[in-house]
Amino acid sequence: MRPRCAELIELTDGVVHLRSPDARDIEAIAAPCQDPAIQEFTTVPSPDGRADGEAFVGQVVPAGGASRTSLTWEVRDASSDLLDGVIDLAFDPERLGFDPLSWTG
Repeated sequence: MRPRCAELIELTDGVVHLRSPDARDIEAIAAPCQDPAIQEFTTVPSPDGRADGEAFVGQVVPAGGASRTSLTWEVRDASSDLLDGVIDLAFDPERLGFDPLSWTG
């Protein structure tokens, strides 16, 4: 089943805050993607650089919402606004499921 709405809403429970990634987040998303373990166990390209972060935020995330094939949120600490990871909920039969990308220790 595909979502009815292509627009991602922000969600919070006071502990975590979920919102769609945007241009102000490129560095925070791209930096941890240099880790070989993240590249090995997720769908992050290898090698991954700033251009990949720009493409992810500027093209992949909006295209997934527009086509209603995936929804992507940043997972942030609600009190500090620090980025804890990214989660992608996919509705594509070829990659049904979700891809958590977390770099907190």
